Amino acid sequence: MPTVAATGEPSASGVLEAGGSHRLVPALTPPLLPLLAPDAPTAEQLLALAAAIPGVVFQFIARPDGRRQYLYISPGIELTHEVSMRAAYADAERVLACIVEEDRPGHRSLMEYAIATRNRWRHEYRIRTASGRLKWIHSEALPQLQEDGSTLWHGVLSDVTDRHRLLDSLATSETFNATILNSLAEHIAVLDERGVIVAVNEAWRRFGAENGAPPEFSAWTGLSYQRVCTRAGKAPVDATGNRAWQGIEAVIAGRLEEFSLEYPCDSPDTARWFAMRVHPLAPPRRGAVVAHLDITRRKLAEQALRESQRSLLLAQNAGRVGNYSIDLSNGRWQASAMVIDICGIAPAVEYSGEDWIGLIHPEHRQRAAAHYDEVLATGCRYSQEYRIVRPLDGETRWIACEGELDPRPDGKARLIGTIHDITESKRAQRMQLRAIIDAAPYGMFLVGEDGAIQLHNAAAAEIFGYPLGELQGLPIDRLAPANQRDAHARYIRHYWQDAALPRSSLNRELTARHRDGHEFPVEVSLSPMWLDGQKVLIAAVNDISARKNDELRLKHSEERLEMATRAGGIGIWDWLLDSDTLLWNETMFALYGLRPDEFGGTSDDWLRCVHPDDRERVHASDLRALRDTHEHDCEFRIVWPNGSVRHIKSVGKVLRDEGGHPRRMLGTCWDITAQKHVSNQLQLAATVFSAIREGILVADENNRIVAVNPAFTRLTGYTAEEALGETTRLLKSGRHDTPFYRDMWQTLKTHGHWEGEIWNRRKGGEIYPEWLMISAVHDETGTLRSHVAMFSDITEQKRAEQAIWQEANFDALTGLPNRRMLRDRLEQELKKAHRTRLPLALLFLDLDHFKEVNDTLGHGMGDLLLKEAAQRLCQCVREADTVARFGGDEFTIVLGELEDRSSIDRIAQEILRRLAAPFRLPDETAYVSASIGVTLFPDDARDIDALLKNADQAMYAAKRQGRNRYSYFTPAMQELAQKRMHLTRDLRSALANNEFRVYYQPIVTLADGRIHKAEALIRWQHPQRGLVSPAEFIPLAEETGLINDIGDWVFRTAATQVARWRKHYCPDLQISVNKSPVQFRNKDDDLAPWFDWLKGLGLPGQSMVIEITEGLLMEASPLVREKLLALRDAGIQVSLDDFGTGYSSLSYLKKFDIDYLKIDQSFVRNLAPDSDDLALCQAIIVMAHKLGIHVIAEGVETEAQRALLGSAGCDFGQGYLFAEPLPPEDFERRLAG
Repeated sequence: MPTVAATGEPSASGVLEAGGSHRLVPALTPPLLPLLAPDAPTAEQLLALAAAIPGVVFQFIARPDGRRQYLYISPGIELTHEVSMRAAYADAERVLACIVEEDRPGHRSLMEYAIATRNRWRHEYRIRTASGRLKWIHSEALPQLQEDGSTLWHGVLSDVTDRHRLLDSLATSETFNATILNSLAEHIAVLDERGVIVAVNEAWRRFGAENGAPPEFSAWTGLSYQRVCTRAGKAPVDATGNRAWQGIEAVIAGRLEEFSLEYPCDSPDTARWFAMRVHPLAPPRRGAVVAHLDITRRKLAEQALRESQRSLLLAQNAGRVGNYSIDLSNGRWQASAMVIDICGIAPAVEYSGEDWIGLIHPEHRQRAAAHYDEVLATGCRYSQEYRIVRPLDGETRWIACEGELDPRPDGKARLIGTIHDITESKRAQRMQLRAIIDAAPYGMFLVGEDGAIQLHNAAAAEIFGYPLGELQGLPIDRLAPANQRDAHARYIRHYWQDAALPRSSLNRELTARHRDGHEFPVEVSLSPMWLDGQKVLIAAVNDISARKNDELRLKHSEERLEMATRAGGIGIWDWLLDSDTLLWNETMFALYGLRPDEFGGTSDDWLRCVHPDDRERVHASDLRALRDTHEHDCEFRIVWPNGSVRHIKSVGKVLRDEGGHPRRMLGTCWDITAQKHVSNQLQLAATVFSAIREGILVADENNRIVAVNPAFTRLTGYTAEEALGETTRLLKSGRHDTPFYRDMWQTLKTHGHWEGEIWNRRKGGEIYPEWLMISAVHDETGTLRSHVAMFSDITEQKRAEQAIWQEANFDALTGLPNRRMLRDRLEQELKKAHRTRLPLALLFLDLDHFKEVNDTLGHGMGDLLLKEAAQRLCQCVREADTVARFGGDEFTIVLGELEDRSSIDRIAQEILRRLAAPFRLPDETAYVSASIGVTLFPDDARDIDALLKNADQAMYAAKRQGRNRYSYFTPAMQELAQKRMHLTRDLRSALANNEFRVYYQPIVTLADGRIHKAEALIRWQHPQRGLVSPAEFIPLAEETGLINDIGDWVFRTAATQVARWRKHYCPDLQISVNKSPVQFRNKDDDLAPWFDWLKGLGLPGQSMVIEITEGLLMEASPLVREKLLALRDAGIQVSLDDFGTGYSSLSYLKKFDIDYLKIDQSFVRNLAPDSDDLALCQAIIVMAHKLGIHVIAEGVETEAQRALLGSAGCDFGQGYLFAEPLPPEDFERRLAG
């Protein structure tokens, strides 16, 4: 059947095909006609009926809100009104607008009268068509009031334009009656004022003949119409005939303007219905015109309509659908019997709107009431599904309630609609939903608006690891990870708050939480729906762990492929042969060193990139692939734009059409330059394998030799034929035990490589050392395939290493262990002493006066003395003891496992005795002694450094005691060492703190006692210790290097002072300044700043004298020589201090142009007439004068000493006889006096 859309418009489905042409069948108005009974007329029957009725058959509805619509209209509308059926359906106003403006009020008022009286509406009016034609339309319709306040009209429109035109044209003609009567299709009779027939038309006559009129009626005129009413065609029946005659009389008499009557009439063939209309004749005539119209077809249509409505009622009852109406002015509502049955209420009781609300289940009551209020406020359609509780039996039923507002002209609005019992439908829906959810292969959930799970299937329970049924009632958020539940809840909340629920959401991939706590990926699809009047979600959940794993594997595979392609630099090319077009990917351009805009894209452009020497061969390969079935496979060179040459491998396949003709060639390229290089390298490696000096051996997994190189034969003596097939035990020497080989093979197995020193045997039986490197070779499965060994004969290397080791650990001169080996031996002896609990002694020995021997006799003689001293020391100790050369003329002796401590003294005394014996050197005899320091473990110290330090301190103590003796370490020595350390620390800040002072000791001319010179002597005014002796801190300054800054300060201070004194007191005054040997040996000690200082003071070089020691002069190193000569060139004189105490050489005195000799005070102290000291002093003075050197005697304390020195010709004297060292101010007073 045709349907009506929500707006009331007939849908396109109302178009049916019948008899080969399109027709429209009547549409039924919801909600009154939702169903059609099975025995209702078919669409074809209705179409046939409508087509048989002349004019236009229509069904028209006028709604309370003013909307008007054709529910059905027959095709005649297109002829009468020139309006298409579709246009009429779409807009009823298109038809109504055709009515001429002057006729519209009468048209409207007659319709309103018909509605009010429930009578048939008849009217003739004019219309103007779209083409401008003016027509007369006769309309008849029966109004039917609907429960929603609408008026449904069933009627017929007829075109009566011809009749009106005829009447108009013949109104004054004498032939009016005959013409008008014969031209009309209606059966017409004209009556006079008595009701006698005066004329009939042909249609009347034909009707009478067809329906068996008596012969006496054949003329018809002159008959009383009353008689005709009772005899003609056996109808109408008496009562109807009387009514007809009474109506005619009333019209003739003027009591009625017109009279109409519908009646049945039985003809010989069939029963018919006619409509009789009676109109008075126009004045001045009296009488009436009676017209009969055959309305049989219309009656049949009305009967079909009534049958349809009856079928509707039956269908409603079968479908448990009832009607209701609520009077909004007083709240009373009326209901059909079916509604009363559905709701289980008493039929005789009047109900109000509140009573109806009370029937609604409490869970739905608020929603239903809210929607009801919304309908009243906005006039929208009422449509709800909810549960009710039947008062009679308490049973809960589901109903669907539909309704619309009917405003009504009188202001008493109603809500009318239908109520449908959908309980069974709901139950079936639930069962169907349950079946669908249970049958789903994936997890299914039904979730309420509160987020609780209302329903789930076994698959869902299995996915999440819950027993079946345990998920029921749980919040759906429970299935999300804890850290995502808030976001999940927000998403669901926003989803529900959407005004319009979407059909479904796109599949989303989320993370879910299993009952055991592990998380896994799922794919979720949400579909909203209304269920039992509530919004619910159907969630489909699919565990996609396996798919994700597959996707991940696929992704990794694709990434590996992409990385491999990219890493391998594989280019892809496509040659379209028809257009000679070459398509390249990005890698191809990179392979050819081109930018895309630099490549023309043809085969000629490509060939130009190929090396000229390879083009012909490459072109031939392409032609062969195109001509034959061979694939293109070619290696060639290309030339980059910058001139570099690359090697390319190209592989391609020809794609042919169905006829076998080549259409394109598709292939790949990659750079094989590196492979070419590797190939060359392999060839080179083969050459190296044969030419390398190291022996190479390749053994299989069973350690059988499978390959050797020529060097193998040269090193082992075995030829390749002799070695191949033998095991590697062929070379085994027997010098290594089983654990050695076990460790070697274990390392090979674990790390795949072993490297080390090994002894093997040559073919001739000679055992030799070799350096062996073994590498394990595995195939792609990790299975061991071979071992590759490379070895070299390290016999010479071992000899060299032994020599290096000897040199690193033993003194090259004496052959004794050096300092490094000493520490090793001492460490071993300490461990042994710990273990045996026996003491250990460490002796530190220094040769006395060895420096003088070395300086005077030369280093060669000194070396011979050291070698002899080493031999003597070894003869003094046990074989288990260690004698080592510590450095220079220092030796150490380790005496271990001392069961008798007295042996230490015996050994020390024996050492002193042996070393004091003369050393017979070539052409010379030298004498030295030894100073020995002794310390004990564990009494004095427990570690090596402490023992060495203690022995060193004890040795220095022996030297201070006069040498040629031994001294045991004592705590006092440690205290002295601590004192030296503190003094050294204070010395570092003394210069910055201005703690140094310069004193001046006069040097007088012995002849007249005048002061011409003075020696600058430094003093240290310590803030806590007072004056510190130079003998105490100068050695420390030399050891720490501070002597350089201190010496510089003394020189500048003395020079500044002498400048003052020369200016005010003594113009030729000289100041002597001591310069330490350490300063002379310091390469960074530049004399130029001194010379600039003197120049800045305006002093000549002769104003300063530099005092040096004999030992410095005897060194005669280039640096010392250079500085002494620089002093001479600057005019600064040099004085040799403490002359006579060392081994002086007269040649050095002359060579370095020494100006002064200072006789050591040790010769002056015991000076007496005829004494040896006097003789020595005289000899020195005579010698110096012969060399042009002046002499200064130190330590002059008596007049007798002065007199003897003066008589011997000594030039100058210095000592306490003349003055002690004086502060600057006291010395200045001496000069002034």
